[in-house]
Amino acid sequence: MTSMGKRLRAARLLGVVSLAGLTACAEDLPGSSPPSDQLHFPVSMLLVPGATPSDDHLVVCNGNFDQRYNAGSLMTLPLETLFSQALAADIQNPSPTLPVSSFLRVRSLCGELSFQASAPGSGRLFFASRLDRSVSMVRYQGVGVLGCSGAGAPLLGTDCTEGHSVGLESSDPFAVASTPPLPGLTEGLVVVGLFGDRTKAAELVQLDGLRIDDRADRDPTVDPVITRSSSGLDGVSSLLYLPPPALGSTQGVLLAAALIAPADRGVPISSYRIVATEDGFSLGARRDADSFGARDLIATRGMVPSADLRRLYATFRIEESSPERAGAIRFNAAVGVMSLEGSSMKLLSLFEVGEELGPPALLERGGRRLLYVPDHRTGRLWVLDVTRDAPAVVSVVLPRGERVAPEGALVPSKLLATPTAIVFAERNGRTLGFITNFGNSTLAVIDVTSEDPQEHAVIARFGEDKDPTLGPEVAE
Repeated sequence: MTSMGKRLRAARLLGVVSLAGLTACAEDLPGSSPPSDQLHFPVSMLLVPGATPSDDHLVVCNGNFDQRYNAGSLMTLPLETLFSQALAADIQNPSPTLPVSSFLRVRSLCGELSFQASAPGSGRLFFASRLDRSVSMVRYQGVGVLGCSGAGAPLLGTDCTEGHSVGLESSDPFAVASTPPLPGLTEGLVVVGLFGDRTKAAELVQLDGLRIDDRADRDPTVDPVITRSSSGLDGVSSLLYLPPPALGSTQGVLLAAALIAPADRGVPISSYRIVATEDGFSLGARRDADSFGARDLIATRGMVPSADLRRLYATFRIEESSPERAGAIRFNAAVGVMSLEGSSMKLLSLFEVGEELGPPALLERGGRRLLYVPDHRTGRLWVLDVTRDAPAVVSVVLPRGERVAPEGALVPSKLLATPTAIVFAERNGRTLGFITNFGNSTLAVIDVTSEDPQEHAVIARFGEDKDPTLGPEVAE
């Protein structure tokens, strides 16, 4: 690759290391539909449990951030099939396609995904689109089947009718969280967090998910928006609902990660209790974490709770090296361990690692907790032991591997490229992690069955072996 090519590739990478910094550059125009068997700038992924384990599916939202196609896409991947294919795969000959159960064209530039179950194996998926400042609902109809058709005509370039989305008329919706059914409500609340426009605090928008639909009996005059409230933050990059009794709550707590840390706080994560009102439920006043003197955290990249809801693990962007630390090893990112015991969050420890971390994933097994932290900039997957409140690096999964080129020679290959979402699943004594690669639009699979993290490695990759902005992958 030429030096100019490397600079262009580096510029693109710097533009996507923080997905919160991506913006739309073109309006949706008629053109080619996105491929139904490929990822394309995958942003978010979650696991939807089926009525039986054999019906479990991964759901992936593809952002179409380069606007190559006329829409983004939502797809479901059968976990059983992925398991069998991954365990039989040859990492040097990755599968060019993915097993897809269902596929829908949706609005481009999607953000976080949230699933709200209505019955075993079925429910509703919610996600925001930065392209038209909207939130959409797609029905999950069981066994991986998606649906968003209705009485009206599909929106331009998509498979979904207008009634399945609601415009927010606000700046950059990205973060989405939903609650389970609350007392007196058929279904739970849906809350959307906005990046904000930097001129005022970003809003938290509460929606009635049942009103985002295209049923024949739907009253179009009823606004799905219940309330809008200030988050007190300059922008919201992620939302997380914690059920009671987290932080001493009776209805649950919503955690909001700050896109930009306010100057008056050390930890850029706030909590809002869900409180009962005469009209239903609303978000209580913002409560900030006890920072214990932390002053160099400038943004939150992701967060995941422990199964017992006693700990929260978060990834942060931190300040550059200070003069008094010149010459010391200095990272640009950190992992924080926070206590969720009591009525407020407390920062227990901060461990510097990595360059531009993404949302972490937690694997709890045999009394041990391992935190897997993707590095958007380097492609590395840091593995930290967080069993105690002092994290320690126990392994690093490197992003480079080899693949067989068309002429038969082995050439360098990116197994991990701007890894975004990670989901773990277990089958028949084997535990695998599924990782979306934003950088080359593939799905990587890591085997984490061994008790020794040093043995954890990428064993399979699905999707065309290419850079989505340049074409076929080239050795550097």
